[in-house]
Amino acid sequence: MKNTKLLLKVLIVVLGVGFIVLSAAIALYPQKNKRETVTETPEIQALPPLQGQTKLYRSDKYGFEFYYPENYEFIEERTSQGVTFLDFGFRNPPSEETPTSYLTITLNSNLDHKSLEECNEKSMNTCLASKGFGQEDNVESVMLGNRKAVTFYTGGGVDNAYHIVQTVDKPEVELQMFVAGGGLNRAFQGIIDSFKFTSF
Repeated sequence: MKNTKLLLKVLIVVLGVGFIVLSAAIALYPQKNKRETVTETPEIQALPPLQGQTKLYRSDKYGFEFYYPENYEFIEERTSQGVTFLDFGFRNPPSEETPTSYLTITLNSNLDHKSLEECNEKSMNTCLASKGFGQEDNVESVMLGNRKAVTFYTGGGVDNAYHIVQTVDKPEVELQMFVAGGGLNRAFQGIIDSFKFTSF
């Protein structure tokens, strides 16, 4: 009888200890597994600028940034009747004393594209030329950073071809790039793709 009681006590102790060890193992297993998962997750890094788009323009004043080509320069900021213009360009040829403006960012005033007619062979005034640049429609919806925008091309007159992207709502931001020349539209696309609003 004493042996049975002793055996029963030992069995209860062994089962109790086993239960505690098993509970601890179950409780620790997910944490160990979770730790391994976290250490194996690669760090998320910002995408590098597009090839050739190596300069970063950032304006805390206006709340945006973008990458632009190495040979471009910020030329000037000018204001007229409450509208701000930021001009960028490059020296063409490189020996030119001052850079020529190719990109203008306009703040607080967007071109009214709805008032423009579609270009034809006789157009001398600014007109919509998007279809000539491969767009299906004269004006198409796009995103500029995290803002809804529209994209269109204008032409008219001699050597007058611009690609324009402008926000639909506030803040009013319009990017206008002269694209009558090799590679200019590709450079502009890189600027658009990297454009980011930082404070809206």
